[in-house]
Amino acid sequence: MSAQPLLLCVDAGSPVLLVALCRGATPLAEDAADAHHAHGAAILPMIDDVARRAGVAPVACDALVVALGPGSFTGLRTALATMKGLALGWGKPLVGVATLQALARSTRAAPGTVVAAALDARKGQVYAAVYRLGTDAAADELLHGPVVTAPEAWAAETAPLHATLGAGDGWARYPALGSVVVRWHNAFPAAGALAEIALPGLASPPPLATLDALYVRRSYVELGLGTAARG
Repeated sequence: MSAQPLLLCVDAGSPVLLVALCRGATPLAEDAADAHHAHGAAILPMIDDVARRAGVAPVACDALVVALGPGSFTGLRTALATMKGLALGWGKPLVGVATLQALARSTRAAPGTVVAAALDARKGQVYAAVYRLGTDAAADELLHGPVVTAPEAWAAETAPLHATLGAGDGWARYPALGSVVVRWHNAFPAAGALAEIALPGLASPPPLATLDALYVRRSYVELGLGTAARG
């Protein structure tokens, strides 16, 4: 594998379904769709589209990257199954990354910045975590979470961490989060951040069978079609 591998990245658990081809951590081409209206069937056509615009065949990628969550149960499950299938069929490694770390890293804030990442989980809750950014992705420190919880509860729990930057659409959706940070940034993870976090894992990718999504919230099926709860 070259010093700058070609990575096929997919995030389907965030508000935006994102597919990108990156050379190292630099996006070559990417496509995005509203994840609330896009379906799992959209992932493969989007892969073909970004590969065409990047001027490469999808199978030419050196490795695949998928966001593991937390996020939309259906989106995470569909993306992981799709990427596992491609990795197996193409004989390529698949690396999973934490969605909220990618969200925090997408701010491009200075090392040492404490970032509170929050995505709208609906039902009056957020998927959330707090990271202290390192000099690179491998040095990022998880300070709290990931959890799915009420915005007010999370604001109280994380106040002692003194986050100075917020990231994610949770900030726009729930004003109660605003007391945690000075300002908020991007609404969803950037392709370059997904690739950057995945790069160190390429040296020793996990077996496909062991790679699973970080759901945090249990599915309706697990709950007997009841109200989703923190898991």
